[in-house]
Amino acid sequence: MTLRKFIQNKLDEINDIEIGTEVPDDMLVENKVYFSYLLNNNLINDDYEHNGTYNVSINGYLKLKTSIDVDSLSMIDNAEKELQNKLKEINFKVSYNDVSIIDNIRKIQVRANATYNEINNGII
Repeated sequence: MTLRKFIQNKLDEINDIEIGTEVPDDMLVENKVYFSYLLNNNLINDDYEHNGTYNVSINGYLKLKTSIDVDSLSMIDNAEKELQNKLKEINFKVSYNDVSIIDNIRKIQVRANATYNEINNGII
């Protein structure tokens, strides 16, 4: 299984977040949390048999179009915690940055980093 597929399968285990490609702000459904991300894979070094060690990073956004009917802050915080737990489960170190709340859309930037080793085909 490829690294990208492994990460996507793990993220798909989260039920409360729609995970996939970027959804434009004007197409967001109210009270539904979205997460879209890009995966970066940079070679750190390799051995004589060309087995590489990579710095893997995930850069993405959690998005929520809010309404007055629900506690949107609690909703986005719960989604953030679920995402963080799932990424920690596969050895990523996660950081967040509140980006904005414009036009009732709350955005949180998510950055996660890990090291991937081809020899054992695992994230360390």
